[in-house]
Amino acid sequence: MRRVIDLVSASRLSEIGPDLDGSHASLAGDYEVSCRELDVAVSAARDAGARGARMTGGGFGGSAIALVERGAESRVADAVASAFAEHGFNPPAFLVARASAPGGRVA
Repeated sequence: MRRVIDLVSASRLSEIGPDLDGSHASLAGDYEVSCRELDVAVSAARDAGARGARMTGGGFGGSAIALVERGAESRVADAVASAFAEHGFNPPAFLVARASAPGGRVA
């Protein structure tokens, strides 16, 4: 986690994507805590241009997070929704969150 915080602080966001991708691969393969819907969401987001994506939360139907360039949110969300429809899954819900500085001590 410290590596991600350091990369965000240094404005090196493009380097976070491979960490997200590797984390999802590990959670899906090594720990077997992913599910088909999460794997499809992650794959579709990456294919649509997300810098990286991974499952988050409890797995087995939890949520996925994708690092997306500002302005590409709709394209990535549309790709994930289309992939879900192609697989016969229920439509996904999306929450767009903007990156900001980390929390810190309030004096």
